[in-house]
Amino acid sequence: MNCDFCANSLLDIISASRIISRYTYQPLLADVSRYGAFYAVKNLLHRSMFASRLPKDYDLFWLKGRMDLLVENLVLDSRYSHLFTAEEIAFCRELVTPKTA
Repeated sequence: MNCDFCANSLLDIISASRIISRYTYQPLLADVSRYGAFYAVKNLLHRSMFASRLPKDYDLFWLKGRMDLLVENLVLDSRYSHLFTAEEIAFCRELVTPKTA
């Protein structure tokens, strides 16, 4: 179940994100092909967490009010959140919560 836990949801987010960002998500898509959607999201998440780096084109999503199109939202989705640690969930919640100016 974990390997394909959200493949369709992940691909939908990537497709919709391309409208806002010119980023192609090729490394993530390669990880999906290689490891499955669950582990691809885990890898992406851990790279962001441990490198203290924002998702690609984060500012564009924030400015357009489309934080819902960040892959990290899948971690917060009630269908999948039980698969992630409290630390991963907290990181994603902080990332996608709109900031006030």
